[in-house]
Amino acid sequence: MKHFIQLVLIIVLSLISFAIGQDFFPEENIELLRAGQFHGNEVQAKSGEGWYGLFEIEDHFELKAVSITVEAVPDFLSGNPDDRSGKSVTVDHPGKPLFLLKGWVAPHEGRINSVFSGYKFIYPGERISLKLGDDNYFSVSAFGEAVHLRGDTRLKNYTLQIEKAADYQVIAKYDAIYIDGAPSIIWAGDLDCDGKLDLLMDLRDHYNVTEYTLFLSSRADEGKMVKKCAVFRTVGC
Repeated sequence: MKHFIQLVLIIVLSLISFAIGQDFFPEENIELLRAGQFHGNEVQAKSGEGWYGLFEIEDHFELKAVSITVEAVPDFLSGNPDDRSGKSVTVDHPGKPLFLLKGWVAPHEGRINSVFSGYKFIYPGERISLKLGDDNYFSVSAFGEAVHLRGDTRLKNYTLQIEKAADYQVIAKYDAIYIDGAPSIIWAGDLDCDGKLDLLMDLRDHYNVTEYTLFLSSRADEGKMVKKCAVFRTVGC
C-alpha cells in the first residue's frame, strides 16, 4: 500500500509539473571536465563513464556522446617520473573536446549554434556583441578600474555581466585582480537549444589557475538569464 501511494504521488506531481511548467524533482548536478593531463586530485571521473563533449569541427561546433579514459600518469608538478599521481583524460572520439559535461541530458547531439570561440579577456568598458539569430542579440560586458601598480596592471572592482536589451545579470565580480591572471570568455552559443545564450568562461583569479565555468540559460532562476552550473578548477606548475 505504501509503494502504491508513493507511485500515485509521483504521477500527480508529474502531471502538475507538466501543467504549470515547473520541476518538482531535483536536477542532477552537472559536472564539467576537460581532456588533458591534470593533478590527481583535480579529476574525480572514472574510465568508462559517459560524457558529452563539445568538439570544434572545421567551422562549427558539435556535441557528441563520448566515453572517457582516465589513466595514472607522472604528475608534472612533482618532477619525479616515478610519481604517477597525475591523471590523463582522453575520449573515444577524434579530436580534443573544448569541454566535457556529465549529469546533463543534452537536447540533441550534433551541430550547436556557436557565436564565439577563443580565449578573450574583456577590458573594463568593453562589450562583446553575441547574436544568436535574427533579432536575438546578447552581449557580455566588463566594468572596473585599471590601475598601474609596480610594473603591472591591477583591476579593481572588475565585473562581468551578460546583457540582453535593457536586462542584465552580473556573472562574476572581483575586488581586485592582476591583468595577467584575469578571467576570459572561451565560448558562447546555445548549448541547451532554448534560443538563449550559454557561456563558458575561465573565471580565474590568478595566472597559475584555470577555472572553467559553465553558465546555462535553461537552468536560470526566475528573473535571471543564466545560472552557474559547473566549475572545473585546475592549477598549473
